[in-house]
Amino acid sequence: MESEIIPKLPSEIGRECLLRMPFIYHGMLTQVCKSWRAVVKSPLFYQDRKLCVYDPHQHAWRTMGGIPADSTVLAVNQRLISIQEERIMTYDFPSNSWLQIADVPNFRYGSVFPASPEGYIYFAGGDFNTVRTKVFWAS
Repeated sequence: MESEIIPKLPSEIGRECLLRMPFIYHGMLTQVCKSWRAVVKSPLFYQDRKLCVYDPHQHAWRTMGGIPADSTVLAVNQRLISIQEERIMTYDFPSNSWLQIADVPNFRYGSVFPASPEGYIYFAGGDFNTVRTKVFWAS
């Protein structure tokens, strides 16, 4: 028998509760119990997370589809930017989807993605023997 995520609640409701926990607490969630760890560590968990975003074109809040898997998402100049291993994507409000806007050559895991007020995103690239700073302008 499958263990309950939250006792006395259907599994779907328990999962929805965990999906709504802020990201900063996900590490703690994995330490609560085995069933929570399994839910949070599931690849589908992050794809199923829904975001409420403000659509500046429609002047309204809307539920956004999932976040691209294995990505870092930044807000830059009123745009959502997703940085993945091989590509940079932006969220397109009218189509409610992510669109690729650039390739990322020589991605390095653990890179930091600071964004400047002008809309530039900086990150380290290359291999472990060489480090190059890549600059991408998000505007």
